[in-house]
Amino acid sequence: MNLKIFLSFILMTTLFARPWHESEEMSILSKEKFNYNIFELPMNGRSAKKIWTGEWYPNKKNGTAHGALSPLKKLEKVSGYSNGAVQWEKNFAKTEKKVSWSGHCNGLAVAGILYPEPKKNVKYRGVTFTAQDMKALLIEAHQGEMPVVGNTCPKKLKGLFANFTKEQKKQFCFDLNPAIYHIALTNYLGLQNKAVIIDRDSTEAVWNYPVSKYEYEMVEVSLGEAINLVRGNKDEYRLNHKADRFFAIRNFSDVVGNDTFRYNYILETDANGEIIGGEWVGSSKKNHPDFLWIPQENFVLENPFIDTRVVREIAPMSFDLKDLPGKPKELTNEIKNILMPPSLE
Repeated sequence: MNLKIFLSFILMTTLFARPWHESEEMSILSKEKFNYNIFELPMNGRSAKKIWTGEWYPNKKNGTAHGALSPLKKLEKVSGYSNGAVQWEKNFAKTEKKVSWSGHCNGLAVAGILYPEPKKNVKYRGVTFTAQDMKALLIEAHQGEMPVVGNTCPKKLKGLFANFTKEQKKQFCFDLNPAIYHIALTNYLGLQNKAVIIDRDSTEAVWNYPVSKYEYEMVEVSLGEAINLVRGNKDEYRLNHKADRFFAIRNFSDVVGNDTFRYNYILETDANGEIIGGEWVGSSKKNHPDFLWIPQENFVLENPFIDTRVVREIAPMSFDLKDLPGKPKELTNEIKNILMPPSLE
């Protein structure tokens, strides 16, 4: 992922944001109306589409410019516009090589969610793009997007906090509120059968993975029981004084390519069950997603030399439509609109 884009977006959307209430933070993801009622949200859900994963193209190996016949080198051969793509990728990779986890995991997560898996080689203008090459180009087409809810705490990145106040540092390192995690999973995967993306790593490293499935168990608890659960290691409970009811949740989330993870948390609601806050409990206090986001259904580049017209033209020829729900004979309108939006017709 692009560390600079990630950090700048975090600063804009969370560092100076007000504390979470109602749909404030969820509005970062989408302007749509979300359901916050704990009794109306599905206790399980899954992605309708099969999600693929693969190479994340680490920057320490020059990303998608790695090798004499890299995907970007092939793109340069068939498109005059893309001249400079390889050099840009290598130059950027040099700035990231000391960050071992820096790569293209965000583009990979988005491409795996939005498209059928490329499984066919494509010959275009005398150049053969393998199925893996096609994955790389789709990854690049979505590498620049990162509208997130929550944040991470890069403690080892020297100089980042130099001009921050104590309160700003605290806000930056607060991570993802479990209430937002719960609302996002249940509204997207549960109600819409659409995957979300999380930073699975709870350290300063960032590893984006799609969540393809979830299920959870829930029991209502008293205020005293909620306090005991949250204060398992004598932490101060940041009690939401507007809360009337409390629910203990044990959530099992399937992360594509990275196993199933259990997250434990308390959800706070009003008297009618509208979720207004939450707290991580037990081992999940330290081991939980740093942030969460959803794919944006349009191309957003990190490398400005990617010829998106070539990508749009050849990508459909590599897809295996059998991976789509219902096994259609042609691409769905949703995918067509990403690859060929009305402005390009």
